[in-house]
Amino acid sequence: MKKITLLLFGFLLTSMSFAQDLENTLLWEISGNGLEKPSYIFGTIHMTCDATLKEKVVKALDSTTLLVLELDMDDPAMTMQMMKYMYMKDDKTIKDLVSDEDYSLLNNFFKDQMGMPLENMQRMKPFFLVAMFYPKLLDCPMQVVEQELMKVAHDQNEEVLGLETIEEQMSIFDEIPYDEQVTDLLSSAKD
Repeated sequence: MKKITLLLFGFLLTSMSFAQDLENTLLWEISGNGLEKPSYIFGTIHMTCDATLKEKVVKALDSTTLLVLELDMDDPAMTMQMMKYMYMKDDKTIKDLVSDEDYSLLNNFFKDQMGMPLENMQRMKPFFLVAMFYPKLLDCPMQVVEQELMKVAHDQNEEVLGLETIEEQMSIFDEIPYDEQVTDLLSSAKD
């Protein structure tokens, strides 16, 4: 059912791409069909060097009464909930998934990039390990677009909600086998 919903959503987004000027592909207005006021869909890149919102985005936010993000980032319990999903099942470790040579490469990479050995994090899912060093890959101070969106929403006293729960989002990543995740981790460490 989720795959059908995602496929339908993808089809709708693709169809909408022909309905609006392509230079505005991150901000989409939803109107018509009896809607009293328009709504907006804004595609974001989570981490970037410059999270400054363009004037069109700020104007769209000014006309809204609610901000819905991928996750409810206003929820203080979100971080604790996410921690439940950070670790591999069945006491698996990174050492179980890679050769000794690749483990040594990863360990050195984490010492160099994160300032700590991999052994402290070897039960974490490879996906989370990759996410940990993304900020290091940016050649600038990291900024998060969602934080800028939330700042505007808070300034306007708007409620912030999440489209998905942590459980729903993490279940998507759990469908990716650990060996595929660790292949991505190794590829990132070698680049």
